[in-house]
Amino acid sequence: DGVKGDDIMIDAAEFERLVATVENHPHRTLAGCPSCLTDLQSAVDLVRGEFLAGLNFPSDTWESWLIGQREHFQQRSLEAMGDLCQAKVELGEWDDVLTLGQQQVRIEPWAEEAHRAIMQAYYHLGDRNGALSQYEACAAHLWDELGVEPEDETNDLHEQIARETLDVQVEAGSPNNLPLQTGRYFGRQAEIALLLKRLVDPNFRLMTIIGPGGIGKTRLSLEVGNQVKTSYPDGVWFVPLDAVKGGEEQIKIAVGEAMGLAQGDKQLSGDQVIAILRDKQALLIFDNSESKLEDLAFMPDWLKRAPDLAILATSREPLNFQLESTVTLSGLPIGDEAQSEISAAEALFAERGQMARDDFEITAVNLPHVREICELVDGSPLGIGLAAAWVRRRSLAQIVQSIHKSLDFLSTRMRDIDKRHQSMRAVFETSWEMLAPEEQAVLAALAVFPATFSAEAAEEITGGQFFDLDALCDKSLLNQQQEAERYSMHGLVRQFAAEKLGEKRAEVERGFVDYYFRFATLNREDYEELRPEWRNLRTVADYQFGLEDAEGLLNLTDVLHSSWFRFGRFQEANQIYELAEIGAKKSGSEQRLMQTLIRWSEIGLEQSQYDSVWRRLETALPIAYQLEDDSAVGQVRFLQANILFDQGEYEAAEKSVRESIAIFKEQRDSTSLAKAKDLLGWLYFYTPDNMEKAEKCANEAVNLLNSSPPSIEYISTIRLLGAIALFKKDYQKAEKLCIQSINLARELSAYAEEIASQVWLVGVYKRNDDIPSAIAVANKSLEVARKNGIVRWEGLLLNELGEANIKSQNFELAKESLESALTLFRDLEDRPNFGFSLMLLGDIDQAENRPTLSQENWRAAYDVAKHINHTFLLDQLRNRLEST
Repeated sequence: DGVKGDDIMIDAAEFERLVATVENHPHRTLAGCPSCLTDLQSAVDLVRGEFLAGLNFPSDTWESWLIGQREHFQQRSLEAMGDLCQAKVELGEWDDVLTLGQQQVRIEPWAEEAHRAIMQAYYHLGDRNGALSQYEACAAHLWDELGVEPEDETNDLHEQIARETLDVQVEAGSPNNLPLQTGRYFGRQAEIALLLKRLVDPNFRLMTIIGPGGIGKTRLSLEVGNQVKTSYPDGVWFVPLDAVKGGEEQIKIAVGEAMGLAQGDKQLSGDQVIAILRDKQALLIFDNSESKLEDLAFMPDWLKRAPDLAILATSREPLNFQLESTVTLSGLPIGDEAQSEISAAEALFAERGQMARDDFEITAVNLPHVREICELVDGSPLGIGLAAAWVRRRSLAQIVQSIHKSLDFLSTRMRDIDKRHQSMRAVFETSWEMLAPEEQAVLAALAVFPATFSAEAAEEITGGQFFDLDALCDKSLLNQQQEAERYSMHGLVRQFAAEKLGEKRAEVERGFVDYYFRFATLNREDYEELRPEWRNLRTVADYQFGLEDAEGLLNLTDVLHSSWFRFGRFQEANQIYELAEIGAKKSGSEQRLMQTLIRWSEIGLEQSQYDSVWRRLETALPIAYQLEDDSAVGQVRFLQANILFDQGEYEAAEKSVRESIAIFKEQRDSTSLAKAKDLLGWLYFYTPDNMEKAEKCANEAVNLLNSSPPSIEYISTIRLLGAIALFKKDYQKAEKLCIQSINLARELSAYAEEIASQVWLVGVYKRNDDIPSAIAVANKSLEVARKNGIVRWEGLLLNELGEANIKSQNFELAKESLESALTLFRDLEDRPNFGFSLMLLGDIDQAENRPTLSQENWRAAYDVAKHINHTFLLDQLRNRLEST
């Protein structure tokens, strides 16, 4: 028996399963079916002796059952070994034949077929005496066990070996004209396995490998063609249709020529070719079938007339016959940041790069650039080869820049490469010429989509129909995500299609803007609807900016501001507000400019961009005074209070937030007043001896919001009450309030608020010494933060995770988390949390008896805290420094 994970694997059951799989799989020949040979070998490897050897009980019933089972498994084992041995004989794999034959005769010494296999194996391996000795052993066993002489077949084999007339040339496979391939073959294991399974199965007669130009269809067809030759004793024949001049009859004649059927100089007609093929077991590989689609109508008739014939086609689109099965190729697999191993795409780049420059190799330093190049060409083997050839004269960074700049960079002047594959432009031009005019118009218009898109969006913006999208998918110019009901276009195809759009670009971009503005207006509160469209919505702003539509750009920020905030889309909001500020200035409206600056500041504050946010607020404040907009003044003072609070300047923060509270009271703005009360509560929470004041502010904020639907403001206040309970060491209440705020955030799909509440829940578990729960919650929350790009809270979670691992003395994991947090906070210019990360790294150094390093980290953190006058952090660091 063997154990696999939580499951028990029984050898006998696994043996039966493997043998049954082989028996039930329809293949032309066992020798020609790689998957069945593998399964049968695995089954034979499980045979290691008598069934349940040594397990005996004083029971007639048991003994009767055991004898029956032993006879059953012995017979099944001998059959499996015999079948596998015969397949190995056909393949000429004599070492395996010898091993299998010897295994058989150990179980059943009079198995004459096994003795013959051993005799052949010895002879073909050059041991004639061994073969003759095996005959003597066979004859002795037969006489001793059964009292019979060897069969005539055994005697004839013995005589041929004795006279050395046995033919030692065993031809594996079949005749073929497959072109010799140079270079290693990379990737495609799944596609190869699927094609091999179908090509050896007589139920699959017509298969088509579909994919865009340069994706590797031809090479894959040759790879599998070479591997299935044993299943086609009459040959595997390659017919490149792009070389055929003429129509259907010329294709049929080309098949005859590929197979060498011509009699002397006389060329066979198409009818003569199929007449010969009628009783042949052959595989025809029709390459570049898209160039002759209308001329391939004879295929179904040929397959009816020649029942053992199979066809493998390569094409940029399906052949559209009822009996056709397809395998669609996309780019070679590309590695990601978490993967240190070289992927198939990167390995191909390395090989082609070395051909261009013999000292080129992929290193940890240049791997990111190689991956980016592979991604830019979508893993296309042709694109990878064209890009790698430039290693001779360009740095990897220059190659990346050149691909972004122009499609024409991906080209070669090599004279022995098919003209259709000398550049990516040539590949796309070939596909473009095969499109109907209406399909060309739709493909060009689809270039305005930067990301995946729905059929509804495509139809409205391009004027095309659902069937146009299907046609472009069939021609490998679009990719369809069936379950998500969305489509995508690769970047290189988009570059090419955008050039074809030409003068119509502005018109199509305007249609794109109008569609997605309506979409955003209707779905601003629906996260699931917005989720796949964020990149398209980001592009709306770019198009509006390019079209000099300042008013439209500002209207877009009006629609999406609350969505960005609620769903944690801070980075793209920040990018769009940068454009919106320019638009607001161009509009000449002081009101619009002020509003844009204040909203942008709200977003920037979530990213801890304190310096730039403060400058924007300082610009907005005098405009608010000039316009006598008290509400705007209150918002500016509230946001300034947030910056001062985050930087530990609590006294100045309190003064600023109280100014905003006075304004909001006068304005009777209960929501803004509740937000300000919540901030004041947090201020008191972090200042000594003010916990009662903090709780009072939190309760006042809750009372202001109780009559309104659940909101982000309400979630923050519940979280504050949880923090206060934590301070009072009421861990049960603190956990309950944190979980309440998390659940409310999930109801609203308010991911930033959910993560903020998770951070406090981690703190509750950490303070209560439930470190496993703290680590589990932190790790789970990190996934949500990273998925939604909530960078600041990701950093805070990493700090919490680092501290939790310090408590559990897992210093290596703690250091890993804190160094990641340090990088994030440095990029965000979040000085307080940068200081906390440094402080915790110092704690690790202290725990691991590195006093010098701990002092360095604590001193660096102290300098940060002193620079921003962060009293809480300063107190923490003084205690550490003074204690040492």
